[in-house]
Amino acid sequence: MKGSTGTKLVRIAASLASHPHWVPFYIGKSLNNSTSPLELELPWISLAAIEFLKSYASPSHKVAEFGGGGSTLFFAKRVQSVLCIESHDLWTEKIQTALTDQKIENVQLVSHPYDPDDSDAFRKSEYLNAISGESYDIILIDGFEDNVPLRPICFEKAEDQINKGGIIVLDDSWRHAYLRTQNKAKRVRTFKSIGPCRPGVTTTDVFFY
Repeated sequence: MKGSTGTKLVRIAASLASHPHWVPFYIGKSLNNSTSPLELELPWISLAAIEFLKSYASPSHKVAEFGGGGSTLFFAKRVQSVLCIESHDLWTEKIQTALTDQKIENVQLVSHPYDPDDSDAFRKSEYLNAISGESYDIILIDGFEDNVPLRPICFEKAEDQINKGGIIVLDDSWRHAYLRTQNKAKRVRTFKSIGPCRPGVTTTDVFFY
């Protein structure tokens, strides 16, 4: 999240003060640069949102995710099926290797590169439209974006494909805070906390439909 070094440190202190049992996690899994969310088998989102998803995800759920990694393994072990949409071939290979090594067979992994600087082309891309024609109980939006805001486009698409009673999970939601009021959800919950493999605090929003 944006802010001065002092502001960021205050956020970390506040997050850990309100959840002291997270301190070992922060030291071992947030500050540790030698591991990755894929190795931890955790989504690269806020820890508070991860704890929510641990209790929310069900064996009957169908999941789609824009951007894969640790979240792919996390969901695969908890739900019926996962559609993982990636944009980076090398990262796709790493995810596939992890799935193969663990003999996980309920994941459909696809790789569709796109130009992150062209929002018009992105709207027509195979990446965005990979979820067309299906509906899902959980849709995670955590794909790559740089200077051009692409996650709101994914969010717009996800709202068309989410099942009644389902949720859309938007990571780094502070970048697109306006979506908290511009959506079709029944309610929105913001999870602000530390997370795996990141030194600072982030927000992950969950939209309930």
